[in-house]
Amino acid sequence: MATASGHALGSDAVAGIEGRLFDPGSNWAPSMMRDVALGAPRIEAEAIVSDMLRRAVAFGQVPDLLRLASCNLQVYESQRKAAQP
Repeated sequence: MATASGHALGSDAVAGIEGRLFDPGSNWAPSMMRDVALGAPRIEAEAIVSDMLRRAVAFGQVPDLLRLASCNLQVYESQRKAAQP
């Protein structure tokens, strides 16, 4: 999507991202993952994942994994909201 949006990533940037994501010894984690692990009541699902989903659909892509992630995060937020006093 970055390329389709006019913001192509260079090969060094892609290699750095892949290095963090695929290195089993890496302790890097996205902030949303840390928020979920801490049981935060609100996360950035709408601003990040749902936005990515809308952009992918607008470019004619069928982002099944983004759809699943968005749905999962919506369920998480609904459950956390319901659990608050």
